[in-house]
Amino acid sequence: MQQQPGAKTETLSHKITEESKRICKIVSNNTSNRDSSLNNASIKVSPMLVLEVFKRLSNAGVLALSFFRWTEKQKGFKHVA
Repeated sequence: MQQQPGAKTETLSHKITEESKRICKIVSNNTSNRDSSLNNASIKVSPMLVLEVFKRLSNAGVLALSFFRWTEKQKGFKHVA
């Protein structure tokens, strides 16, 4: 059975959407141990994921900044913009 063109993109998009929701929940609910909660969540950071999280946290600057700072510490990840 062959996948429809774009099915892979939809699956990736869905994964990023779900992962960004999970990250936002972690960032919003864990004030004192946010970094360790993110570290324990086994998140593979990518530019697309970071962008999606920033979109979701657009009205929560402090939370977005804390996520940004956490991503800076992730091995092998560099911000592109």
